[in-house]
Amino acid sequence: TVLTINDDGEGYPQQMIDNQADYVQGINHSSGSTGLGLYFAERIAALHQRNGVCGRTEIRNGGPLGGGVFSIYLP
Repeated sequence: TVLTINDDGEGYPQQMIDNQADYVQGINHSSGSTGLGLYFAERIAALHQRNGVCGRTEIRNGGPLGGGVFSIYLP
């Protein structure tokens, strides 16, 4: 199962996409982001397992609305 959320904003900063395995990257003072929301979403997804496959999350840019895309994959 894949749940995807599309945004029409500016998208994710390239640094977040490049380092998405390490969501907690400190506070971004220009946006106020801590990355904790993405971190907890990844941890919750990873708790879902089926036949040895764990859930995961993914972020990217360029979705149908032109902004960021967040997907959560649950086995």
